[in-house]
Amino acid sequence: MTEIITTILFLLAVIDPLGSVPVYLEATKQFDREHKRKIAIRASIVAFLILLFFILIGQLILEGMEISLDAF
Repeated sequence: MTEIITTILFLLAVIDPLGSVPVYLEATKQFDREHKRKIAIRASIVAFLILLFFILIGQLILEGMEISLDAF
């Protein structure tokens, strides 16, 4: 259970949702509410896929170089 909580906190630190809000608001200030919603959903999906890719491939790369996750 502790490992799950640690992983969730690590992902929150990496993603930094609070730090991303001002960037999103500034980048979408000229769009209406519906377009802002579509942009947020698309950006969330793309970010998820990028994170998933690097979680899977990054683990393989680290294992190939015999580097532990703790050492990284």
